[in-house]
Amino acid sequence: MCEFTVFLDGERVFEDAVFCRVEAGELLLKDILGQSKRFSRCHIVEVNVVAEKIVLEKD
Repeated sequence: MCEFTVFLDGERVFEDAVFCRVEAGELLLKDILGQSKRFSRCHIVEVNVVAEKIVLEKD
């Protein structure tokens, strides 16, 4: 299974993400254990499966 490390403006902000969805204008991320974190006022600029990373940027 592919688990992603998530970066926001160059800083690691979430690890082992397996789920990402936009809900009510926010990005919702969940890890393999079901823990979640929401990010507002940002968007995805890169999803790299080979490097297992998602890059976010503030709006």
